[in-house]
Amino acid sequence: MKMRYIPVLLMLLVFAGCSRNEILKVTPPTLAEFALSSNATAATYYIEPESEYKIPVGLTNIATENVTLNFTYTSTAAQGVQFTAPTSLTIPAGKALDTLRIKGLFAGYPTTTRSDNLKIKITSANVDVNQLRDSFIVTMRKFCPVSVNALLGEYKNANEYLSDGTFSWGPYTAAVTLVSNPGTGDTAWVKLVNLYDDGWNDLNAKLDWTNKAALKVTVPLQPTGRSYNSAGAPAVAQGTYVRSSTSTAASNVNTFSSCNNTITVSLDLVNGSNVYGTNYQFRLAK
Repeated sequence: MKMRYIPVLLMLLVFAGCSRNEILKVTPPTLAEFALSSNATAATYYIEPESEYKIPVGLTNIATENVTLNFTYTSTAAQGVQFTAPTSLTIPAGKALDTLRIKGLFAGYPTTTRSDNLKIKITSANVDVNQLRDSFIVTMRKFCPVSVNALLGEYKNANEYLSDGTFSWGPYTAAVTLVSNPGTGDTAWVKLVNLYDDGWNDLNAKLDWTNKAALKVTVPLQPTGRSYNSAGAPAVAQGTYVRSSTSTAASNVNTFSSCNNTITVSLDLVNGSNVYGTNYQFRLAK
């Protein structure tokens, strides 16, 4: 009696196996989407003359026919004034990826302080859109191309501030000169002349613009050529040194702009093992 059920059971297993294989062979639908491998949904675009911001777009499967993707843009920036971008592009049959090119207009940003969020959305195509990856936000702002030569010369509006922002001294004239080894790539060494307006040595400083989001000035530990001591402290024979501040306060700013002709450095005064005058800020402007 038991043997009578074996063929039926085998038939069920075979049927179940075939059904499972058929399910595994089902091809998912083709969807249009922003095709960043990191699944990022936003980025910052620092606009330089003739620059572009490129965003990969595409399909989840290779197209069997031409596929047109349409885009809408929502922003405080205006098309043709702050940026230009296509409203559609076509992915040809046989391909799955293309590039959406956003061109920021350098002249549309008169200052580096303006910032615009540009929301880009795939609105329609002759395929469905992946609603989880149909939008991307580009924050656009002007990047001031660094010109070391523009930073050289006199700064007749040099002022000093305490760590709490209280005005301390100025204005007076300081200067910036180029050292013999200007550095390579996105760095340069300069000398800060007459900083503190009290007969200091010319100070070596490194300008670094490898990170467009954070142009940086670094002053390594070096002697000022003068000796200072805090109230009641004994004199120190080796004199007072200076360096970039190690403070974690937001007021510790070290940056520059060759468009605005400004340099800001925050320094610590070091006298032997004593540190005082912490996060003392110099703001130089031409």
